[in-house]
Amino acid sequence: MAGFYIDGHPIPTPSQWDPIITNVVTSYSGQTTLDGKQHNSVIRTRVSYSVAFGTLKADEASLLDWLIDGKNTVTVTYPANTDTGAEQKTFIVGDRQRALLRIHNGREYWTGYAFTLTEV
Repeated sequence: MAGFYIDGHPIPTPSQWDPIITNVVTSYSGQTTLDGKQHNSVIRTRVSYSVAFGTLKADEASLLDWLIDGKNTVTVTYPANTDTGAEQKTFIVGDRQRALLRIHNGREYWTGYAFTLTEV
């Protein structure tokens, strides 16, 4: 099942799918004790993806709007280096950037569609 899916619906392949790996730490992390030792207590690692699309057709941009607008979380399936060739995780959608309409030779195209996905 190679490809990208949101809530089971196939979506266009993103032109950008960049992972951002961050540590979730306790409130004590970054503090220094009297003996000069700094503490870093990692609870877990969280992955976010910066996702962007190249030129989209009107129906592709509309589908993406329909799939992510007004939802707190989405389930995304994406290609991964695993036994099945794909991973499926639940993400929070944030930092949405709407597509801009471009008209070339009488045809409509949409560019600049982007958002972030943060692992729940």
